Amino acid sequence: MKKSELTPSKTGLPVHLTSWLPDNGEFSAVMLLVHGFGEWGGRYDLWAERFCKNDIAVYAPDLRGHGKTVGKRGVVSDYREFLEDLERVVSWLPKEMPKILYGHSMGGNISLNYLLNFDHTDFKAAIITSPWLRLKRQPPETAIKLVRQIGRMLPSFTIVSRIHNDVLAHDIEYVKETKKEGLYHNNIGARTFCGIYDAGKYAIENAGAIAIPTLFLQAGDDKLVDIEAAWEFERNKSDLVDFRVLEGQFHEIHNDDQRNEVFETMRSFLQKNGIIQATED
Repeated sequence: MKKSELTPSKTGLPVHLTSWLPDNGEFSAVMLLVHGFGEWGGRYDLWAERFCKNDIAVYAPDLRGHGKTVGKRGVVSDYREFLEDLERVVSWLPKEMPKILYGHSMGGNISLNYLLNFDHTDFKAAIITSPWLRLKRQPPETAIKLVRQIGRMLPSFTIVSRIHNDVLAHDIEYVKETKKEGLYHNNIGARTFCGIYDAGKYAIENAGAIAIPTLFLQAGDDKLVDIEAAWEFERNKSDLVDFRVLEGQFHEIHNDDQRNEVFETMRSFLQKNGIIQATED
């Protein structure tokens, strides 16, 4: 059962929220899913249904500048707005249930920084996939300094960064199916980019402070984010982080050709940590 609604952010900006509930309306855990750059929460429809079959309700906000949430595409005035919006969405989630934080790509960056900087006692576990800690083709420091200057002078200035389907996953037709709503965009604000850049470095340096069981899955053949940044995170991580590289997989491991195995890995992790009980599909 899928539905959409608007929730207010800390600044009063309406945040579009898509939720999926098991068909019988009953669930034993709640997942907050944080999408990546250019996409939106509803794009995870096919993936969220898998969790619903395991009695997990899934809630996915459209981040600022994305999907059906208002605002210029790809633009935030400050990175912290992403974190504050998540905090407000958390307050809307069903109470008294185990909660899971799931972040992919840019959403993985945001989720890690939420765990490191905000009260996350509501969450019992986290799943992070191919997080944007550093780009595979990282701009030189001189270019980043220029982008910072532009962001200070022109807060809404955006850069076009085209991402083609064939670098997201091997199963291109499946990727196209997930984009059929037509909400995908390729614009990123100068301030947004610099905020993500700084937050990626922060997450790597403070990986040892992750304080809840966390499954970290990195695509082994990622064309978008730097796998070496993931390995740097691994060297700094706390013992609560289960770090794995999925060889041969492209960036969107949940849409790639081993997505069934990826889901089983996630389900086993949640079972191991007592979030869900063993069930059959």
